[in-house]
Amino acid sequence: MLPSFDPGALLLECYASEEGCSLHCDQGDWTVVFAVGPHLRANWLLEIHTARRPSELELGAIATFLRCFRNQQDQWDYANLDTLTKLLNRKTFEESFDRLIDRAAHAQYERLMSRGPVELTRPCWLGVIDIDHFKRINDGYGHLFGDEVLLRVADLMRRSFRASDRLFRFGGEEFVAMIYHAEEDVITGIFDRFRHAVEGHQFPQIDQVTCSIGFTRIDPSR
Repeated sequence: MLPSFDPGALLLECYASEEGCSLHCDQGDWTVVFAVGPHLRANWLLEIHTARRPSELELGAIATFLRCFRNQQDQWDYANLDTLTKLLNRKTFEESFDRLIDRAAHAQYERLMSRGPVELTRPCWLGVIDIDHFKRINDGYGHLFGDEVLLRVADLMRRSFRASDRLFRFGGEEFVAMIYHAEEDVITGIFDRFRHAVEGHQFPQIDQVTCSIGFTRIDPSR
């Protein structure tokens, strides 16, 4: 690992380097860092440790591999992410929900047919988030500010929910959160925290925005 290095500085070094990477040597041990993701918008850092300085051919091979990875990632993003907010899109939600229902039906069948105990499938909480009076925002301030509200609400979702939670823009001003492995009191706290985050956020021109949230438990083991 690189505890003494600043990730932001490493990214800048990668962007500025002709090789597209950052090279560091400490007492003969080399560390090579590549920025992984769109140019100037990298999502990750790839860190490679080696006992010698990599050759230009080796660095070029790694860079080519990462370009292929970026192309695949771009295709996945295009198919699965909402264009504006970059949350998962409605198509991805419908596919995820269909798989969840299939697991629930399979678990119910196994429970009915088995004489012994059936291994429980993890329950899922489904929350629907709706921005209050969004049409009034669009009509009163214009679609540019309406889009800014959607972007900021999506960003607040990323900050309020866990990395393992699946967050979707269902359409318009409606969002969906699919959450696994949580008890009801924890779920209530998660959604309350997000609702308060939206209410306390300073939106440009509009000042305050509120949202309504409803959630239910979908338990494949029941």
